[in-house]
Amino acid sequence: MERRNRIVYPGFILLFFILLFCLSSPSEAYCLQDTELGDDLKACFLPSGNYYGPQSQGFCFAGDSIIYTRYTADYTTTTYVILDAKTMKEKKCQSFNTLHSNSLTYNSNTKEVVCVSKKHAYVFSFDGESLELTADHYMNHNCPKIAYVSSEDTYYLGTSTVVYKTKDFERLTPAFHVPQVAVNQGMASDGVNLYIVWYSVANCSIYEYTSSGQLVEVFTLRSSSYREIEELDFYGPHIYLNIENSGSLSGIYKVKNTHDYDEWDVLQKPTCTSPGRKRHVCKRCGKKEEKNMDPTGHVFGEWETVHMPDVLHHGIMQRTCFRCGLEDDVMIDPIAPDISMDESELILGRNDTAEAREVELGKGDYIEKWTSSDPSVVFVDLDGSICAEDFGKAVITCYSAGGVSASYTVKVSILESIF
Repeated sequence: MERRNRIVYPGFILLFFILLFCLSSPSEAYCLQDTELGDDLKACFLPSGNYYGPQSQGFCFAGDSIIYTRYTADYTTTTYVILDAKTMKEKKCQSFNTLHSNSLTYNSNTKEVVCVSKKHAYVFSFDGESLELTADHYMNHNCPKIAYVSSEDTYYLGTSTVVYKTKDFERLTPAFHVPQVAVNQGMASDGVNLYIVWYSVANCSIYEYTSSGQLVEVFTLRSSSYREIEELDFYGPHIYLNIENSGSLSGIYKVKNTHDYDEWDVLQKPTCTSPGRKRHVCKRCGKKEEKNMDPTGHVFGEWETVHMPDVLHHGIMQRTCFRCGLEDDVMIDPIAPDISMDESELILGRNDTAEAREVELGKGDYIEKWTSSDPSVVFVDLDGSICAEDFGKAVITCYSAGGVSASYTVKVSILESIF
């Protein structure tokens, strides 16, 4: 059967963070919850201790490891502490003369950790257990912060006003300029966008940028409970913050990843065939999220036959959508042709005539023609009537427009012609 249709985000006071976005979809912003730092944060991810004091600064995730630094008072020697990110057990401590090493990043493609200090970029190979210093690049700019953007296989290095980019540290190219909000404390990437921590006393902000410099989101973090956020990085679907110089609150904190949205508000109702649009707003940070709503689809009534089929014509069944009034038609196949006629032999005498035999046909069919196998014996007229012309036999056949036929035999006899 054949069918046819006829018809600028606000920032918030924060000491506990919630994250909506995961590494596989970095375009969504992070949620900042307006709460007090303290019991809500519970124990930090990496508690303060021998390795975590006022002289600790940079950190990054490298595979399933955490690498963070602590340096001597004269800024000459830096100890790199390697932890298992899942068990928090220490794997190794290694010391290198890498000056004030306050920003780290991990290149997941080359399995390298890069640390920047003043105009130096120190490159380490990392096998998951230990570091090996393989290169010391001297750069023509003092870039204290670094982030590796995996989607571009490019390093981005930040100063107070300019973000540079490079692939090999031989040449730094300006990527974009940034306003100097405060002190550039940290820099990281979720694989696509860049996140810069700006620090002033009891006032930290995180600015999210695209790699071309477009500002995406601003998060303002204020509290007297901690002094500063030094660094940030991403691990799986979470963001981590290095809170420093805050006494017992110092440590690396994991940010959770859910917004607290209100109910969906329908902006445009969907129709049977067109999507709608809905929006809800995070009650904590004000982030608005919009999504398409699937078309509702048609809701049809029962099929009704509006035209019956016959031998020569299709029929039509129709149903109507309750929602939009669309009429949906289905073509019904023609019925099979059929023919019935008395096919017994007819005996006539010469010059006798006879009317056409009665023929029964399927609905809508009609007789298209009559024929005689031997018109010199029996002549058949257009309407099927016959006349015996001479002695012998002839077969009279009728053909229907639907393609069926029926026949009978006429015998013209001398005997019958006498009587």
